[in-house]
Amino acid sequence: MNPLLFLIAFAAAAEPTLKPDDGPANYGLCLDTARAYPTQGLELAERWIGLGGGEPARHCKGVALFGLHKYADAARELEIIGVNSKRSGEIRASLLAQAGQAYLLAGDAAHARETQSAALKLLPASSPAAATLLVDRALSFADGKLYTDAIADLTAALAIDPKNADALAYRANAERETAQLGAAEKDAQAAVELDGKNLTALLERGIISRLKDRNLEAKADWEKVIALAPDSAEATAARGHLDRIDVGAEPEKKPKPAKEPKKKR
Repeated sequence: MNPLLFLIAFAAAAEPTLKPDDGPANYGLCLDTARAYPTQGLELAERWIGLGGGEPARHCKGVALFGLHKYADAARELEIIGVNSKRSGEIRASLLAQAGQAYLLAGDAAHARETQSAALKLLPASSPAAATLLVDRALSFADGKLYTDAIADLTAALAIDPKNADALAYRANAERETAQLGAAEKDAQAAVELDGKNLTALLERGIISRLKDRNLEAKADWEKVIALAPDSAEATAARGHLDRIDVGAEPEKKPKPAKEPKKKR
């Protein structure tokens, strides 16, 4: 491309212009900018808020903050919109679900669970959106080592969507953490059969094989994880497990059932 044309195109992308009295067009423009160029998207959202853009403008601000990795700020923005919005329950649930994801990334699993629970109350119990939210809340439970609650949510999600490989893989992890190796192995295997490139499932199946002294099977799964996504967090974990095998370390001890704090009544 001609360098001058490239600079013109970049300038157009970097300085989006709001259209007076065209809310839908502004919303699309703001969200697209926030996702592709979060800094410019935040500036655009703030400008639109000042012009009376209301809820769509604030949502765009939350998306931009998320893109800038300002997760706590994004979570608060999205939660406020989700709680106060006059729109449908499905839209409010989506906003609260986004807030829950942001809270979890901000390291606030407890607040993530609260927000996700509020979102679930707005959805039909057997809807696909509810299944997705149950998986999200299960991750928040697992982050707080509340594995029994995580298993319950994942089981409920799988009742809605039985072929959800991610849900099976996450349940395998929670079952392993509570010393249910038989169930964990079954779920990890089922997840891999549904999706042979599911990194969590392959990592989990390898860990379970290692706990059962099947080192060759474990190494094969971990090596596949690394080959599929060498820069992923799962690959980093797989390398750590492989290093322990290669130096002749003892197999990891089978986990004892996790002690969960008593719930407040």
